[in-house]
Amino acid sequence: MCNRAKLVGEYSDLQRKPRTLTDIRFTQITSHSCDLTKRFALDEHGRVTSSAIAHMTEGAARVLHIEDVSHIDSALRNLTPNQAITCGLPRAGDSTLTTRARADFNPRAVARTNATFDWSPGATLCPIDVDVDTGGFTSLDAALDALEACHPWLAHITRIARPSSSSYVGDRGLRGVHVYFAVSRGTDIPALAVRMQAEEWLAGRGFVKISKSGALLVRQLSDSLVYQPSRLMFEAEPVCSDDVPRSIPDGGRVLVRAERPKGAPLRARTPEGLLDVGLLTPLREIDMRRFETMKRQARDNRRREAKKIAINYQRENAIANGLEIADGERLGLIATRALGDKKLPATWEIAVKDIGRQTVQQIVDALPLSLGFNCADPFDTWNPNLEPKHFDKAEIVMMGDRPGVWSHKLQEFFEFTDDRAADLDSPLSLAAEKLCGLVEYPEPAGKKAAPLVNITHGLSVLLGELNALPSYNASTGALDIEDVPDPGDLLDALSRIGCYGITKKPIEDAIETLAHRRTVDPWRDAVLALPKWDGTPRLDNFFPDLCGSLPSEALTLTTQVFFAGVLLRQLKPGSPCPIVPVLIGQGGLGKSVFTGELAAALGVPPPPTLKFADEIRMSMAAAVSAIAELGEMSGMGKRDIEDIKLWTTECQDVYRAPYARRAAPHLRRFVLLGTANKHELNRDETGNRRFMPVDILHPIEPAWSSEARQVFAEAKARFVDDEAAYYRLIRAAADAVFAFNMAQMRDGIGVPVSDVDDVLPDLLRKLVRQHSQIGFVPSAAVRLALDASPSGKTIRTREYTRWLTTRGWQPARTMDVRGWKPPEGYEMPGESNVIPLSPFAKVGN
Repeated sequence: MCNRAKLVGEYSDLQRKPRTLTDIRFTQITSHSCDLTKRFALDEHGRVTSSAIAHMTEGAARVLHIEDVSHIDSALRNLTPNQAITCGLPRAGDSTLTTRARADFNPRAVARTNATFDWSPGATLCPIDVDVDTGGFTSLDAALDALEACHPWLAHITRIARPSSSSYVGDRGLRGVHVYFAVSRGTDIPALAVRMQAEEWLAGRGFVKISKSGALLVRQLSDSLVYQPSRLMFEAEPVCSDDVPRSIPDGGRVLVRAERPKGAPLRARTPEGLLDVGLLTPLREIDMRRFETMKRQARDNRRREAKKIAINYQRENAIANGLEIADGERLGLIATRALGDKKLPATWEIAVKDIGRQTVQQIVDALPLSLGFNCADPFDTWNPNLEPKHFDKAEIVMMGDRPGVWSHKLQEFFEFTDDRAADLDSPLSLAAEKLCGLVEYPEPAGKKAAPLVNITHGLSVLLGELNALPSYNASTGALDIEDVPDPGDLLDALSRIGCYGITKKPIEDAIETLAHRRTVDPWRDAVLALPKWDGTPRLDNFFPDLCGSLPSEALTLTTQVFFAGVLLRQLKPGSPCPIVPVLIGQGGLGKSVFTGELAAALGVPPPPTLKFADEIRMSMAAAVSAIAELGEMSGMGKRDIEDIKLWTTECQDVYRAPYARRAAPHLRRFVLLGTANKHELNRDETGNRRFMPVDILHPIEPAWSSEARQVFAEAKARFVDDEAAYYRLIRAAADAVFAFNMAQMRDGIGVPVSDVDDVLPDLLRKLVRQHSQIGFVPSAAVRLALDASPSGKTIRTREYTRWLTTRGWQPARTMDVRGWKPPEGYEMPGESNVIPLSPFAKVGN
């Protein structure tokens, strides 16, 4: 105590003396509410434990000065447990101190903040705080040697090293080293701090540490956070219980180095032994770029690990507080974003001392009353083990005109924001935050816009995280982008993961590119997934068994072509399938239902019902399924039938698909199945080899679908696996359908009924008898007979010649006569047994 009294007296004398420009100034802080040093004791297991330094609520700041930096050790040794120092000075000079919250009610007191403390424009004490854990130092000499290796200029000025107040307590050994030297201007300290950090990183002494809550902390040999004018340096002796010794080894209490290295003197050293920071040789620009690159790479190398730690930390805390795992993961991602952006969203909760958890929005709504309240670190809100000492780790403050939280623990200010993006309220924003800083792009970013390859890569990673990657459906030729978010939302998310300067157009191009990389062919897969044929024949007699159709060779071959064609066009798109079976029967027999069940049995989408339109529209409509229903064929005219015939023979269509930029050929994947209420397919007198009528003579068996996959399996085994057999089949089927339809036309089946059917058969019977000697009916005789009939006058020559051709009559001629020969097997209609009634006959008795 005597030594301390002497020192205080010396301070008083110094204060009374006129201060010179070389006097080194600093501030002594005295707390009236708590100790400013740690307390140590043994726990129940005999281990040394420490209690955190309490938060000062009342105190005083006194500006002191010393003539030489070597005097600082004496000043620091005599600090009492309730005292500490700052190297900055209060702007108001000697001041009464209080908290931010109480400063508004006490005009004579100020809060100890960087807003009320500043660096002196004159000679100032400059600190260096070395964490022993970063270098494994066991002595003050070793720590100073490491510093001088990083900062050669340090060896030219007097520097004093002291062990931290927590060193040598119990068996702890050296825990930290505080080094002091003097600079000619305190206002140069912020610039010197940046230089020192760069020099230590360039010397290989920099690293990135991950905090318990997942924060990426840039660290190096010395702590860069001490270079704040209001930062407390705790130099008082620790308070130890009787059973905890503190034994500082000889030579370990203080180390003063005043010697200078040999060689040219340091230009930045003043005659008084101070460091003139402005005269130090500036670091080269390339060295500063290397420093920034090293920091960025070190952060990037640990970013993935940090995110994992942050998410796990918040998730475990959330679970411990009864929240869901997903809520904990969201809190972890919000925390990682807040740690990077230094902004807390409106929904984030903060554990406020004596109040409890409050959202940022509630705190903002309570301003200015909420200012100055102490709280837990904003990222420890959900920590289930919060103790009273944890509620002094942060404080609600105003930084300029921005409200937020100052974290004493992280030494960072976190602004309150109402930006909804910081809330991560959508799966896309959560995925973007999870990937932020982790995506490595294949190409360097352009000066104005990200390369397309980078956009595609970023989108692939982002949509993969969402399990929403697009795909290209080779079956339909369409893009499956149902789960892909809107390009406008993707633009923000891509920017978050490092794709800058992009617009919606390249995003749409990238989506299309990704879709084509993930080509799927579900219809082909459905064919390949068919069961093995069990050997039971079902295909040849399919329609007779299904709906009572009369069996015929043409019907059997058409059935085989239809089922085999459906399958082959999935395995080899564009394969020919030129024959269309047409289900004919009255409404209610289940024709359209059967078509849908057929598609379902194969595992393809429901078939569309096509109506005659232009070919491109029909092709695009039909392409949505492997089977398309050509409905209401009985209502088509002759021209429509001819156009449909041509369209059915095509194996590819040319059109511009949705999302495509230009028209392109599309190999056909669909097979047609027609339906009609009545049979009028034979409209072409030259024959019909494209449409095979299938008469529905009774309702379709409802249980047929149980055998459907075996029907397809039989077609696959007989005609698809052997492709040559399929091509032989379609040739044979076309000939059989042609012969079948010609036979029906001779019998007037499938031919639309007209006025010719009412007049011409009776006339032909008479004319065949009249001209039996020449074996054919002259054309002129037919025309004369029609003209002699009142109803025949309106029948044009083209109509009756088409009627004759349709029914198998063949053109015939002699040298000077042309006419029509009856078809083979023509049977003349029998004589009518109706006797005409004479107009003179008497009726009745």
